[in-house]
Amino acid sequence: MTAETKKELYDFFKTASDFLHGVRSESVDCVFSDDSSASTAGAECITDSPYFCAMTAQKNSASDTEQADVLIVAQSVADTDAQDSEYLLGADAGQLLDKMLAAIQLRRKHNCFAGQNISVFLDEELQRNPVKCVLVLGESTASVLLNSQDSMEVLHGQFFDYKGTPIMATFAPARLLEYPQLKRPAWADLQALQRRLNNSEYR
Repeated sequence: MTAETKKELYDFFKTASDFLHGVRSESVDCVFSDDSSASTAGAECITDSPYFCAMTAQKNSASDTEQADVLIVAQSVADTDAQDSEYLLGADAGQLLDKMLAAIQLRRKHNCFAGQNISVFLDEELQRNPVKCVLVLGESTASVLLNSQDSMEVLHGQFFDYKGTPIMATFAPARLLEYPQLKRPAWADLQALQRRLNNSEYR
C-alpha cells in the first residue's frame, strides 16, 4: 500500500470517528511510507538465483524424428531435473503452455532442467541442436539472455539476435494466469513467432 493511500484511509477513519462521537479530535501529523512490497501490478517476481528449464517444440505436421523448430526457455519452479513441463513450470502453467503452442500449430517434444546458468546451457544446446527460433518465457529469463533490465512490457514481441539465432521473449504462462489481460499481447507475440517460422527464409 502506498503512503498516499494510507494517509487517505487515516483521514477517512478519523473523520468517521469524530462524527460518531460528536467531537473533533486533535489533529496529529502522521508520516506514512510505501510498503516495501509495493510494485507495479503484474510485475514478475525475480529471485537472485533462479533455476531454469527448457523445452523443444516442433510443428504438428513434423514427425518425431525431425529436428525441433523452437527451443523454449523459462524459469523453473523446481530445483531438480524433471521430464514433465507441468512439474517444471507448475501444473496450470504447463497446461496453458501446451494450449499456447497448439494455437500456433506447435507441440512440445522434450523437456529438461537447465540448472542456474541458462546462458551456458543455451549456448551448448544450440550447438548440438540448432533451432529456427528461441522463445523466452518470462522477465527473469529474458533479463539474463537479452542482458536487459527492461520489463517484459517493453521486450515482448520483438526479435533479437542470439549468436545467430532469432530469439523472442513473451510473458510467462504463470503470469498470464494471474493477469488475464496480458493474454492478448501474448497471443500477438505467438502469431509473430508463427509467421517467422512459416517464412521460407527460416525453413
